[in-house]
Amino acid sequence: MDSAGLTPLCHATAAGNIDAMKILIEAGADVNDGSLHIAARNLDITCIKFLKNHDHDAGYPCIALDGRPPLAELCYAARGSGPRWEYRVELAIREFIPLHDVHRWRSLDGKTVLHLAIDNPTSAYPILGAFLRVSQLWRNPNRDDDYLYIDTGNYMCYSLTQYVNRLCPGKSSEERASLIHLLKSNQFVDRFYSEFGAQPMGAVGLPKELATP
Repeated sequence: MDSAGLTPLCHATAAGNIDAMKILIEAGADVNDGSLHIAARNLDITCIKFLKNHDHDAGYPCIALDGRPPLAELCYAARGSGPRWEYRVELAIREFIPLHDVHRWRSLDGKTVLHLAIDNPTSAYPILGAFLRVSQLWRNPNRDDDYLYIDTGNYMCYSLTQYVNRLCPGKSSEERASLIHLLKSNQFVDRFYSEFGAQPMGAVGLPKELATP
């Protein structure tokens, strides 16, 4: 590794140099070194396919990236540029969803891949939209539970729509409205409540065991 923790294979992947990647892997380069994360972030479909075909694990939690697997890195760090960019986002996501349990993975602070897509500072809407199209989460009856965010500091629970509404102050009101509309169009609902004690102002979608009789 270099001083930044990147292997030669990582650098070859960042450059999109399949010939160099092939030589390094044939020479015994270690798999699961973060190179698949780089390919995912860059939406480089050719490199993604190549690394997957050479035993790079699509669920590998890269320590240098706070334990994010490649799909989470894509959602959080991909940036919009180049021809047919949104189509490349969708193609890249398709490479990972069949191989990774997207409902169970959580970041160190409890966020799912969809929260990381929402947190993407420049490309949240197209990445979230592509993920929802590919995954068809509107078919999942447990979607709101699978993607519920719980603030362990105060035991507050937020659905994805309420996460956007209450925990994304860095986004404009127009962007928040677009993200919420996208989520509700995919059958996500509003939930905002406390697991313990008095309920906050504006509480909505409480579980039956917490709802006032």
